[in-house]
Amino acid sequence: MIEKSLLQHLLDDTELTTFLGGNKIYFQRVPTGTEMPWVVFSVAPGGVRERISLKYIDAQDIISFEIEHPQMVAGREIAEKVLRRVENYRGDLSDDSDIHITCSTIRSLDGAFASYRYLFNAYVRYKEVIQFPSS
Repeated sequence: MIEKSLLQHLLDDTELTTFLGGNKIYFQRVPTGTEMPWVVFSVAPGGVRERISLKYIDAQDIISFEIEHPQMVAGREIAEKVLRRVENYRGDLSDDSDIHITCSTIRSLDGAFASYRYLFNAYVRYKEVIQFPSS
């Protein structure tokens, strides 16, 4: 499960969690009552899977990252730390193997409650073991 693998990979970065003021990295939604800054990521629809051998599938997903912070410069610094943590990653993570990640540039939008929102996409390619339905 690529979501679990990426979440653990990001939470393992103590410098990043220190900048965030805690383990404020979430999949899909930020819990109610959480104070900024935070990192939230989600898997965009439309990923592809292709069989590459008798045992493996090559999977490709786009993961979108959003970093929200009340301060412009500090928010951008966190976005760059997240990007550096995942960009050009090559190897295995907790649940997935042969992962390769490339990233888009960081862009920005006006955030909620006068905050700054930074966004980028990660293009993740990884290998999955083929699962067959039981008969």
